[in-house]
Amino acid sequence: MAKKKAAKRSVSKQGKPPKAAKPVKVTRSGKAVTISFSKPEEAIPHLLNLASDFAGKHFDKASLTAAADDVLGTAAARDIVSGCANSDCWNCTLGDLKLDSDLFQSCVFNGVQQKGYSINRNDIPASQSTQLYTVVMAIQNAPKKAGP
Repeated sequence: MAKKKAAKRSVSKQGKPPKAAKPVKVTRSGKAVTISFSKPEEAIPHLLNLASDFAGKHFDKASLTAAADDVLGTAAARDIVSGCANSDCWNCTLGDLKLDSDLFQSCVFNGVQQKGYSINRNDIPASQSTQLYTVVMAIQNAPKKAGP
């Protein structure tokens, strides 16, 4: 009897077609791009296309002539932001981290100033929906303060 049950199970599984993977879906709206996928390897070509599209529109128009220390830089910006947020969760928002927007913005502003660079306080994004990586991107090109 156990053999019959096993045979029935294998027949019923064989009769069903395998579940098809959901196709990759790329949605662009406003300033957001959403990629939905079931298998990461299926999303890679879409990511490469998006990166190429972005680079083609933005990087060929940039002309970088600043010396390495003429701007704050990404590493210093990360150090300042992660120190002020007490976190390196780059996709977390100030709200997620339960940070006071004004205190965080002041901390980042002071950190940039202490490193010898200049930025307007209002150029530092600090709403409760601001992600940490956005702050890094906003301050990394802060120019070196003019000498005395």
